Order: sequence, then C-alpha cells, then structure tokens
Amino acid sequence: MRPEFLVREARLEEVERLCDFQVAMALESEGLTLDRDTVRRGIQSFLQRPDEGTYYVITQDEVPVGCAMVQHEWSDWRARRVLWLHSVFVIPAYRRRGALRSLYAFLQDRVQRDPGLAGIRLYVDKENSQAEDSYRRLGMTDAHYKLFEWLKSES
Repeated sequence: MRPEFLVREARLEEVERLCDFQVAMALESEGLTLDRDTVRRGIQSFLQRPDEGTYYVITQDEVPVGCAMVQHEWSDWRARRVLWLHSVFVIPAYRRRGALRSLYAFLQDRVQRDPGLAGIRLYVDKENSQAEDSYRRLGMTDAHYKLFEWLKSES
C-alpha cells in the first residue's frame, strides 16, 4: 500500500523547491525557459500576500512532490470568490498516482465547506492535451469561455 498524498500550505522557506517546480513546469508544458530570479521573487511576493491566495504543496511521506498556486477572484455574478488554480506541477515520477486528485479533492472540500466560495477554475495551455485529459478525469469540464490576454514586453 503506497502512502497517501497530503496537501498543505507552502512555507516561505520552501521558495527554492517551488521555484524548481515552476521552472520545470514552464519548460515541460509550454517550452518556456523562465528566469529563475524572477520566478523566485514572484513566489516570495505571493507567499507574503495571503489576501491574494495560497501556494499549496502536495507531499508524500512529508516529501514535496508537487505544488499549485490558488488565487482568489471575486465573482459579482455569484457574490462569492472563485478559486483559480495556477502553476500546477507534479514531479513526473508521482503522476498518475493520485497527487493531482488529492489536491483537487482538497480544494473541492474547501469550496464545499466555505459558503464564501463558488467553485474552482483553471486555464490550460491549448497545446497541453495531457493536462486537459487529467482535469477531465477529475470531473472538470471545458468552460464556455475563451481566454484572451495582453502582456507587456519584458524588455
């Protein structure tokens, strides 16, 4: 019997591990090489602003094997917050073993118990069919929304 996965809030002293996860995730899922210092600053800043959301760590035997960033979005249509799931990463050796399912169940339970929460949303790179399949297996559906963006140049 393999040990179960547990989900807990990330700690500030885990910034380097979270940075490792995010740099690996961007390269794997979108072919992007991220600037490690920028990612580190971004994670540190987010961890110090709990009103924005929470970074979670997925562990097995107390060893971090994955993570996700959850941001809060206010929905005026629902008069409640929606949790936006970002930056999901699970170490390849732990995939298809229940790590993502544990994270999702943890967040669903949180939404079910908190009357101030309406649901969970996420976006997936349109080329990342493996991630899409994983989220569908969890019971998530393709929303009827399309994502549009404008990002200023980093230069």
